[in-house]
Amino acid sequence: MSDDVSSQGIRLPIKLVVVTNLIAFGAAASLVILAYIGIFPFQDPLGLYRILPGDILMDFIWVWIIAGFTGILTYLVTPYLANFFIMIHRIQTRGMYEYHIQAREDVNDEVDLSRSLIVPAFVSLGFSLTLVNMSQGPSSLFVTENFDSLPTGVAEPLLASMPILFVLILIAGFISIVFAPAWLLEDMGIICEKKVVGGTSDIEGIGNWYLTLLKGFAGISTILAYVFISMDMITWFQLLPTYTVEVPIWLFLIPVVVVVLSPLFALAPISVSYLFYVRAYKRNSLNLSQQLNRMGVKKATVEVKSTDH
Repeated sequence: MSDDVSSQGIRLPIKLVVVTNLIAFGAAASLVILAYIGIFPFQDPLGLYRILPGDILMDFIWVWIIAGFTGILTYLVTPYLANFFIMIHRIQTRGMYEYHIQAREDVNDEVDLSRSLIVPAFVSLGFSLTLVNMSQGPSSLFVTENFDSLPTGVAEPLLASMPILFVLILIAGFISIVFAPAWLLEDMGIICEKKVVGGTSDIEGIGNWYLTLLKGFAGISTILAYVFISMDMITWFQLLPTYTVEVPIWLFLIPVVVVVLSPLFALAPISVSYLFYVRAYKRNSLNLSQQLNRMGVKKATVEVKSTDH
């Protein structure tokens, strides 16, 4: 039996889904245990998230419930969102392109992790960093007063890093809804063609156009995350009393570890949504093809001329 889930040539290794979710589950279980025995400061009856009912245990259960919900949305709405993406592209380019469905053999059966999972994880990091740095962001989503009881110099690193981690894993599944239409456009080979001076054609993939924008956001947001954490660390050092410097030094590693590893934790809900995407690919590609055919978009063969060097 294959370890992959396959749908019309697109495969997602089940081992990848299992490993990423085990990593996230292990981290969540550790924090739940530390909170219940009183070591980690999450003891507010509200748990971690103000917007969700339950204690810290239920908070992590909610993460997978939301991942399943976003996966179902991915299954149902992806072809309609993909069509909407084409409309946005048409408006942005002022209708200067003609659209085609590239006639080609079935898509590659290898999963490009940099496209499928890793980039959405870093985009999730960027959005969570933005939410946490908003004036009311942490206090409206995440219970922060639990850190008030900690000594000065100890609370600050946790207050800066924990909201990033927990807001990230909460929203990661929703990020997949943005990526799924771009994946579908790319996997189906939806392209646009612009006639330019000289009679040659300027051709690009619609899905790749969107994914390039998202990759740029992921790269910029990751750099900003490291910059903000580095600047905060200087402030934290200044807040530490001189006689306690040796004790909490390890706490300065927490924000760094969170920023580095949080995209890895985000892979868990993202992989769940991608699993639904793979399962729905045949259905969604047929649905989108029908929508495009009604718009007059037909299949076209792209000829690539080779040049001798």
